[in-house]
Amino acid sequence: MEYFQRQKLVDERASAWAEAVELMTVAANEGRAMSAEENDKHERLCAQIDQIDGTLKSAERHAAIDQRHAEIDADRAEVRAFNLGTSIEQARDEIREYDEAFTTYAVRGREALSVEQRQVLEARLAEKRAQGVLTGAGGGYAAPEGFWSKITETMKFYGGMLESGIETITTSTGNPLSWPTNDDTSNTGSWVGENADVGTSTDVSFGAKSLSAHILTSGVHKVSLSYLQDVDPVAAEAFLTRALGRRNGRALNTALTTGSGVGRPYGIINGLSTGKTTSSATAITYAEIIDLEHSVDRDYRTNARYMMHDLILAYVRKIVDSNGLPLYQVSYRVGEPDSINGRPLVINNDMDSTVATTKKTIAFGDFRSSYVYRTVTGGQVMRLTERYAEYGQVGFVTFSRHDGLVQDSSAVKLLVQA
Repeated sequence: MEYFQRQKLVDERASAWAEAVELMTVAANEGRAMSAEENDKHERLCAQIDQIDGTLKSAERHAAIDQRHAEIDADRAEVRAFNLGTSIEQARDEIREYDEAFTTYAVRGREALSVEQRQVLEARLAEKRAQGVLTGAGGGYAAPEGFWSKITETMKFYGGMLESGIETITTSTGNPLSWPTNDDTSNTGSWVGENADVGTSTDVSFGAKSLSAHILTSGVHKVSLSYLQDVDPVAAEAFLTRALGRRNGRALNTALTTGSGVGRPYGIINGLSTGKTTSSATAITYAEIIDLEHSVDRDYRTNARYMMHDLILAYVRKIVDSNGLPLYQVSYRVGEPDSINGRPLVINNDMDSTVATTKKTIAFGDFRSSYVYRTVTGGQVMRLTERYAEYGQVGFVTFSRHDGLVQDSSAVKLLVQA
């Protein structure tokens, strides 16, 4: 979808929201709840907004993925030329030859390779055995840097945690990594007289946790053999990187949100403290959201944002301030996030989805300061040729390594239902 088409949808969405806001504002200014007729119209407008949201988010996600994939392809020649001391033109030709050979192998199998393509693959396998491997019945070849990078980039657009700005570190190995944790918000400097002793010092309180490298698999993604035989190899590569990246992204987001820390990352929700407890188990008020904001130290509020399940957002959209104005505001420009009380909003459907007792419905704060995510360079992509042959299918499965932990629990706080 072209930019101007997406902007048209944004404008339609903003217009529908303005009508919904008018209904809420009129009722609030008159000191009453919306009538049944007003409520029905409000629900219809919200449904229209949700429908446009779905179309917009899908279009923006695909546009962003296309852009990142193009950037990956453009960057690889420059990196390879620098690493090997060759010209960019030579590096670009080598990358193109290898990509074409690898894609042919991934899509059509080893038997479809020409002699020249096998030589290209074997040469790169010897050069980089430590990189991801796509394995078939007759052996494996090193996956191109771009192939795995495209899977990784696709993962970022599914879930919410990787969109929230959390700190991300990439390591070349999966060895345990000691990581410092601290909260220094309660410490300050002090005034002293000339030539006076600075007095008792207050050390920054550091802790230490360990980042591991837990194995994440996409599970087997089965693809019709007839599809692989008929489709253009380049289109098949795009299909595979997106499909596998989508699976990995969803599984990773669940772990980064609510993971136990045993055999997977420790989820951010499990490591945060309560900023505000609601008065009612089944309601959220304007005042309680404001209290949640101010439960976070102002040092962290500069880069703060909200995170919640989409169904919780549906509830929050109906909350208005004392002037009848909603806390929620739609974006008026393509690519900009919606906001709550002027703060960016991230949707994470691995958070609690109901306004019910003890549910952790909303998170607010500086996610980069609060959480660190570790990923290990590269991954494995395996081609299962024989396993599903009797069904006329070829299986693809990925393996990658990740971890995550809360490094500063005071940077993000939770709204918890009573």
